[in-house]
Amino acid sequence: MLSPFKKSIAETISSVAGIPIDFAERSVELCKKKELGDFSVPVAKIIRQMKTEEKNPNIVASQLAEQIKPNDIISRVTVTGPFLNFAINKSALTKMILNQVAEEKEKFGGSTLGEGQNVIVEFSSPNIAKPFHAGHLRSTIIGNFIANIHKLLGFNVISMNWLGDWGSQFGLLAIGFEKYGSEEELKRNPIRHLYDVYVKINADKAKDDNVRAQGKDFFKHMEMGDEAYLVKWKLFRSLALEDLKKTYERLNVSFDIFTGESETDWELVDQVLKDLEAKGISKMDKGCLIVDLEKYKLGIALLKKDDGSTLYLTRDIASAIKRHNTYSFSKCYYVVATQQTLHFKQLFKILELLGYSWAKECYHISFGMVMGMSTRRGTAVFLQDILDDAKATMLENMQKNPEKISEIDENERETVADKIGVSAVFIQDFNAKRIKDYEYNRERMTSFEGYTGPYLQYAHARCCGVERKSGIEIPKASEVNFSLLTEKEAENLIMNIAKFGDVIMNTYRNLEPNTLVSYLFELSHVIASAFSTLRVKGSEPEIAKARLFLFYCARIVLGNGLRLLGLEPLEKM
Repeated sequence: MLSPFKKSIAETISSVAGIPIDFAERSVELCKKKELGDFSVPVAKIIRQMKTEEKNPNIVASQLAEQIKPNDIISRVTVTGPFLNFAINKSALTKMILNQVAEEKEKFGGSTLGEGQNVIVEFSSPNIAKPFHAGHLRSTIIGNFIANIHKLLGFNVISMNWLGDWGSQFGLLAIGFEKYGSEEELKRNPIRHLYDVYVKINADKAKDDNVRAQGKDFFKHMEMGDEAYLVKWKLFRSLALEDLKKTYERLNVSFDIFTGESETDWELVDQVLKDLEAKGISKMDKGCLIVDLEKYKLGIALLKKDDGSTLYLTRDIASAIKRHNTYSFSKCYYVVATQQTLHFKQLFKILELLGYSWAKECYHISFGMVMGMSTRRGTAVFLQDILDDAKATMLENMQKNPEKISEIDENERETVADKIGVSAVFIQDFNAKRIKDYEYNRERMTSFEGYTGPYLQYAHARCCGVERKSGIEIPKASEVNFSLLTEKEAENLIMNIAKFGDVIMNTYRNLEPNTLVSYLFELSHVIASAFSTLRVKGSEPEIAKARLFLFYCARIVLGNGLRLLGLEPLEKM
């Protein structure tokens, strides 16, 4: 972690410039040109806080540099125009950082920032009668990443999956199953079979109004709690949920709570509608119940249709209130596509108008579309097909290198190929900012070169390979002579490892996976550069121990980053 070094520089600047410590700390930046130093301070930024008549930042920079003497932390201070550049004591950094990594292992990069605070992350939220597709993939892996970051920082995270498991479509599905369903197919592949049935019965509905009426009638009996009608729905839900859980396991994702439309608290919905009316927030318009949010530039929010049925918005208001009553959350994230932006703005505004101060702690984490997601056989409807396709591609690539694949047990090769394939899909998604649409590119994402998931996994596996082939055990930190790690490549790797904590905090602030992914690529490139120079096998014993320990620490940090993204780091590939 670079924080102690950054803080020491800030304290020095605060003392010589006579400015507040917190302002000084915000002014310390990582040096953009490594040859100039490790940190820099733009004097133009701090001069406004200084009691000095001299306003030329170049002159002030030189004056400040004359007052700063090297110490245990700062080894050198130089001036470049209006910038103060600081080189830090590398031996102090090396010893502190590598000791910390080895001691904390998977907890390295974490903190107690969120201790005692509950955070809800609602993500994935598929409809159980429809395909688990690319949009659900994005919500699932972004939401899982947000949950993981918060856990690392000490928050108590409740990961929640709000299933689309209720509504008139299930009445339609039930009558469709009577006509087109197969108990055997339902048990074998529930979601795919229910989707096939749904497509066929919808085609019937388009040609015959009686089909729509039958579906509505069936759902009405479900709403009335008629067990004879609910039994089929319960079977659909339980089998589809088990099917979904297999996909989640493949994606390395788990949930604390599976809930959904079917568990709506209707008494609370009624109470919300009464409160909105009592406070003059809602009104009737052409037989519909609405909230006019035009003055907030949020349009008209529809709460109840003219037939008396409620909408998602009404139910979301009630569920948000119930969540806060149950968990007293400090933050509640909804990880949903950007098309729902207006819906969530309306939701949060109505909660605010109802007087709930915690509404400002509800956040919509939006994301763009995946374009052209397909397999080699054509357009893919199901995510499972995409994952199978990525797995097959990775297995083919692995088989092209007989020497490498021979290191992997024959029974494990398909599992490893699947994990590399999942990494390929994840990293292609995480490479750009969330809000951006991106083009699905199977050839590019499955490459072992460039900015891909396989490249990151290969860097991790290579570190593990160095450990296996070194011929020596990983030493304890107390057995390592850190002064032997003086090469430029070693210093670069140590500095990159030291950045991890700051990267985690930046990622937490912006909730952008690509912040962490960019860092992991930088770290992997520095590791690759170090491999060619810092030989372990065949080096002098003390040098070999120091270098092995450095690669061991790099592997821990790279692995921690991959796990935060929801990926399982591979030891062989």
